[in-house]
Amino acid sequence: MKKKELLKLIKKVNEANKVIMNNSRLLSITKFDSLSMPNSKDERMWFPNIPDLKEEFEILKKEVKEAQINIEKQKEIIEEAEKKCNHEIRLEYYGYPINSYQCVICGKIIHPDNYFSWGDSINRNKHCVILLSKDQVDEDGFSYEESGGYKKSQILSIILEILKHKKGDEEIDLIDEFRKLKFSNCKIRDDKPILEYYILIIGGSNHECIGENAYVYTPTYMPAVNFLKYFKNLLNVKIEFIASGDILSGYECTEIRNENNSEIKFSKYNTLEELNYLLKISSKIPYKMVIDISNLSTYEIVNNKIVMKKYNLNLNEKFTNSYIVEIIDIYSIKNISTFENFFESYRTPNKLYLCDNGENRDTYYYSIEKDEIINENLDTTCGKIKSKLKNE
Repeated sequence: MKKKELLKLIKKVNEANKVIMNNSRLLSITKFDSLSMPNSKDERMWFPNIPDLKEEFEILKKEVKEAQINIEKQKEIIEEAEKKCNHEIRLEYYGYPINSYQCVICGKIIHPDNYFSWGDSINRNKHCVILLSKDQVDEDGFSYEESGGYKKSQILSIILEILKHKKGDEEIDLIDEFRKLKFSNCKIRDDKPILEYYILIIGGSNHECIGENAYVYTPTYMPAVNFLKYFKNLLNVKIEFIASGDILSGYECTEIRNENNSEIKFSKYNTLEELNYLLKISSKIPYKMVIDISNLSTYEIVNNKIVMKKYNLNLNEKFTNSYIVEIIDIYSIKNISTFENFFESYRTPNKLYLCDNGENRDTYYYSIEKDEIINENLDTTCGKIKSKLKNE
């Protein structure tokens, strides 16, 4: 990372943390009620019921809501910083039952090698500097200072001092810089990374409530599970399979889930709100590829008739660094005169396939290559997608 990028990252994180800290005291009134139970969503519990102070409490309530919005914005800034940061310089904290590392620059918590979490890269601790933290907490929850450890502010000052003597566009190797300093209680890790690929597959259709006791649903017959079957057998691949409940509970998917493959994460949605929430969480994962084989719609009642519109997930905005593949059910598209007209009218920066999954016959995937329409089976289609996974 260049000097100017590092300085910008440090400044953004520090400013965001200051705003959060300055507002935390005001927000403390939303955290617990008189029985010490969380009640942040219940505005009635924020202040006592005193009629003479109602007007003052309403003003405070408005300030609290503004602070909540502001803090959420700052958290988003920190999350974006975490994505850009290399987490090269860390402090080590003794924990119970396991220890952990924290990036000095962005504050991200990173698990050690002996801890497994699906979203953690196997390369997370191969290229970094780990310094013992002075601020520790014992197994009883009491704070103490570790002899020979370092304060976060102390290490951050050293980084800024290093940057002071560099040019703005100069690439900074902080690991090499700290290696020269020869600190005690400092571990330098500079191992060769292992190739690793994250894939997100989205399948199924959404439900939407119409009225109080009814919902509408447009089923999809595209074989999303077949893509999961193909890619789950690749080496050094982790897959998140987000699908509607009917697909996850189906026989084929249940068989895969019973394999207890730790490299596959299953997530369920039924509504668009649930799906978008899952995608917001998933956007923190560095997916090399996103395969959208869903069939999503919105519904509204117009003149006592249900009007359906196709729903676009806008995956390019959510996964800006991923290679995105869109697969559309041919039977969900109306009035296709020719395949050429369809591909011309459906403009997208992503790789696009039209899935023809007819009954009692093979499934084909239509795409356009060099202005020519081609149709191929699942294995050939997945093979081409896989080649992009390794080369892009």
